[in-house]
Amino acid sequence: MELETRIKKLSEEINFCHANILRIFRSLSIQSLDPAIIDAFLGTIPPWKKKPIVELLVRLKELVTYN
Repeated sequence: MELETRIKKLSEEINFCHANILRIFRSLSIQSLDPAIIDAFLGTIPPWKKKPIVELLVRLKELVTYN
């Protein structure tokens, strides 16, 4: 029973990560974390908006790595 509970919790965490990954990709209008794509994307962002975007990209990378 304990194993089933742990598996269910891990499955929920994975689903949460997938949902957040997809949401961030959609919000940023990018399809991958390819460095060239990220650099091009960041080049289009005004300097005053870059910090929150970079923080979001860091979070995205953490989610992708965790997943």
